[in-house]
Amino acid sequence: MNTKQLIFTILGIIISINLFAQDTGTGMTWGATFTPYEQLLINENFMGFDFFFNGQNINDGNSKNEIDPVSGDMIYGYKDDSLDIHIPGSESGTIRYIYKQCAFAPEWKTVRAEFTGGENTDNVSDGFVEISRPDTKYSTVPTLKGHFIVDLREVSFVEGMYWSHSSTGNGKRGAMCEISVDDGITWDTLRYQPGENSYAKSFHKDISTGEKTYNLFRCDQAAFGMTWEDEIYAENVMLRFVCAGEQTIQTLRLHDLKIFGLYIPPTSAEKVKGNSLEILKLKRRIKISGFADVEIYDLTGKILYRKQNINEVPLNIIPKGTYIVRASNGKSAATQKIVNQF
Repeated sequence: MNTKQLIFTILGIIISINLFAQDTGTGMTWGATFTPYEQLLINENFMGFDFFFNGQNINDGNSKNEIDPVSGDMIYGYKDDSLDIHIPGSESGTIRYIYKQCAFAPEWKTVRAEFTGGENTDNVSDGFVEISRPDTKYSTVPTLKGHFIVDLREVSFVEGMYWSHSSTGNGKRGAMCEISVDDGITWDTLRYQPGENSYAKSFHKDISTGEKTYNLFRCDQAAFGMTWEDEIYAENVMLRFVCAGEQTIQTLRLHDLKIFGLYIPPTSAEKVKGNSLEILKLKRRIKISGFADVEIYDLTGKILYRKQNINEVPLNIIPKGTYIVRASNGKSAATQKIVNQF
């Protein structure tokens, strides 16, 4: 074998390995890596929304803005609005949807299912919210980049979520979910699933550590719908869904959103009462009502964990069993027996 043949052989092997590594399926099966233990706070499929679209073609690509030829006024293909969702089991707790340049189709299937007479991917509902992409090429009147925000700041603890998306067109169209834990001042990427040939950049990020896990999902089947799951484990959470990248040709359609977490009313034990401290055991975490020095002992009195100036402890740091947790902040202290089942 000469040098030229060797080079082409090596290139062929690299390409074959690269193609084999791609995942052209329909995303992540719900429950494959994330099993929720907390309450289902949102179970949204957008099928309860009023239809709002410019045009009746499911494959249009953008609900375009238009100019009324008589009045000269703008006819918006998308709208900006907000909606409060009641938190199950609470008296007045709410989760807010904030949407900019979005359109709703409560009964449309995914594009490929509509045109082929087939069915959506499992766990992908017919209804969706379409989030606008920036478009100056295909729209007579340019469209703006939209977003769909889920404001979870009233929720005490967000464990994670299942969600699904599709796109107009024949697939390979991406989605991105961003997260903010500082009231929307800054946004970090929770999941990035770009379309076309940018699949190698697709990842999920661990918000607590900043570590990225790359996954090589291509989003080839986006027109039938794709499903995702993401662990969050954070407080004061806001989520923002947008098209993945400025060059995304087709729009993002968000079909399903299942968010798991814990809502504790402001008058409950989690809230600081004067100078007192309260220790609350969640399913996967120990929550302290204020920042404190925390120690965890087994029942023989042996200390297993000690850390200063924290307000929560993940239970995966200690084995299953019964423990004594002590928290102190210089003004007050609290002690609580807890049972770790995980």
